[in-house]
Amino acid sequence: MSEPDPESGTTSPIDEEALAEAYNRALALEKAGDLDAAAAAYREVLALDPADHGGAAVRLASMGRGETPARASEAYVATLFDQHAGAFESILVDQLGYDVPALTRRRWMRWRRGRSAACWISVVERGLRERFCATSRTTSPALIFRRP
Repeated sequence: MSEPDPESGTTSPIDEEALAEAYNRALALEKAGDLDAAAAAYREVLALDPADHGGAAVRLASMGRGETPARASEAYVATLFDQHAGAFESILVDQLGYDVPALTRRRWMRWRRGRSAACWISVVERGLRERFCATSRTTSPALIFRRP
């Protein structure tokens, strides 16, 4: 992992070992209830990794020891996605019970019984037009629904 230097534009390597040590120490101190020492350790993490891949700024804010950022850092969000990518579907479906695609399919199959293909294609196209024309950056149905 390396960090871009804002002044020179070059990247400087992050001391992964020191970062891991500081982050693990911060977590342990936070779990032990020593929030002031944990905050100091999280600040050390931020000094080692200004892009904040580990979400130290968010943890500081959650402990009341730092300002609440407007949003989590891009590096932290990317790290979370990378860490959960392999288990995402299992977490979403098995643990959280997400079933929207299957539910939508079941309802769609029930609804379309007895209707002609032209009928349900027309209804879907109208629904998509309304949805995308209202929320898209472009409001041109010709751009959204152009045929290849």
